[in-house]
Amino acid sequence: MTADERTENEGGGPSGAAGADGGADPEPVRAKKVTPYKRHVADDFASPQSPFEQDGDMHGEVSELSLEKYSLLMRYTSSCVERFWVSHDVPIPLKITGKSLQQQLRKGGHLRADVITGYVRVIQQQDAMAFKKNKCTVVKWRHIMEPHFTEAALRGGEFRVTEAIRELVVGAHLAGLYEHSRMVMVPTNGTGYWALYVWDLQTRAVHVLDLVFSGPNWEMDELHGEHIKKIHIALVQVAIDLFEDWEDDFGGFHIQHKKLYYQPRARCESGICILHYMKWFSGEHVVRIINEEQAEKQRRAIMYDLISMTGNNGDIPAGVIEQVDLTE
Repeated sequence: MTADERTENEGGGPSGAAGADGGADPEPVRAKKVTPYKRHVADDFASPQSPFEQDGDMHGEVSELSLEKYSLLMRYTSSCVERFWVSHDVPIPLKITGKSLQQQLRKGGHLRADVITGYVRVIQQQDAMAFKKNKCTVVKWRHIMEPHFTEAALRGGEFRVTEAIRELVVGAHLAGLYEHSRMVMVPTNGTGYWALYVWDLQTRAVHVLDLVFSGPNWEMDELHGEHIKKIHIALVQVAIDLFEDWEDDFGGFHIQHKKLYYQPRARCESGICILHYMKWFSGEHVVRIINEEQAEKQRRAIMYDLISMTGNNGDIPAGVIEQVDLTE
């Protein structure tokens, strides 16, 4: 997407986000009477090095405990599964019942936005722990948007930076700085299945990681191009509304469709796979290739990873809670 395309389309972009509770749209940040706080962008900040190029392993193998607890959690029935096993308020409220987790994470289940949202938070926490463990000097080099941002960007009308969107970008819970990240990752199911778009601010590329459709580039552009344009406009508005002295005009980006070596058998696997790519895409390639066996392990691990993430206040089943550490 060129700078001219961005400017030409800014006026007809997507609409504002619905509130976290699904109610009326909250007031956009720039509409408030008091001038909102804008974060200054340092002009001497060096582009961060990929943690995959540093010593140490970013994310280890799927934990055996996660796999072991999956079978137990899938056996719960009755009133227990009607409770909210996940209740997490940062950066915006998220609630998922045990029944919904079981439905989405059974073999053949389709991941919905709530589980993707929860796992984005898991990855953010894992990133922070991995950097600390490996003594990396760069705290954060990528920013992963939650699906709430994508839903707001793809609606018709003008995109608005609401307080909820602001929390996704500059919330106090984040370990690093959005404006100094090399990559912005945006999960989307606008095509009817999950794909991952990655804006690389260093190479000026928008990488498309599509696990399902593998046609020629012109067909990929036709499938994803309009969604990318709308999300691009939203990212520009985020920079305008939330930051001072951001000199990047988001112009000159080009779309790259990444060659992926694992093609899932069904669309239901697309959500599992993009969670893997969020962890392991370096900006140039996927550091750790996923296969059918690893995809199955990833699916089984998600449920325990969600209920055990820091800050979860959900009603966790008694048979599991003694092994869950929810301390900050």
